[in-house]
Amino acid sequence: MVKMNDVKWPQSVPKEFDLRKEHGPECADLFSQAQDEGACDTDAPAIVSSILADKYCIQTGGKKKEQFSADFLVRCAEKCRETAWIAMSWIWAWNYGVPTGGDYNSDIGCQPYSYKPCKHTLEKYIAKKKRVMSSTSDVERKDGLEECRHAYSKVKQNKCTVKCTNTNYEYKDMKNRTVRFQDWYFLPENDEEAMKKEIIARGSIAVGFTLYDDFFKYKKGIYRVSKGAEEAAT
Repeated sequence: MVKMNDVKWPQSVPKEFDLRKEHGPECADLFSQAQDEGACDTDAPAIVSSILADKYCIQTGGKKKEQFSADFLVRCAEKCRETAWIAMSWIWAWNYGVPTGGDYNSDIGCQPYSYKPCKHTLEKYIAKKKRVMSSTSDVERKDGLEECRHAYSKVKQNKCTVKCTNTNYEYKDMKNRTVRFQDWYFLPENDEEAMKKEIIARGSIAVGFTLYDDFFKYKKGIYRVSKGAEEAAT
């Protein structure tokens, strides 16, 4: 379903709007949190679980701050070694809800993330002939982690479960302890005004776009695809 309007949308969009200031400081740190999906190809679970955490904090006026389990969505809605289709995670979170769960080795919540972080490099996105060390130095992680492209061959798909995988968590399973979206919908494609109004009215949204290899050289301002750039991912 495509959402064309909303009674909560403002009539006009202000020149400036900062979600962190509007709903902070109680929720501000959640808005800035980005989870490392490790060697998994699918990033949708981390996106959807983060948005759920944002909206839950906003709806409760900052009284309830939780991290929700991307691991649960990788297990049940997506496949670690398959490219994401973000609607699958949305639908699962809407139908069944999502339990709590933090980052890898965080010991937070019912189902913390089970895939360890890895070193994200550009080899996956940029053709070998176009790789330039100066363009990769800013995005590669130099912390001794294994490169994701090598770790990928070792990852296994964990089974979907309603049991809590965190043995230190106070509950054994997620029964009656999930939070779900009341609804989900698409916004009109390429409609920036609708996106802005939705963020103002209801908080974080998920946006997909085609990624070109010149994006990794982007530093500031409004990004525009340069002539000759090649498609890297979506």
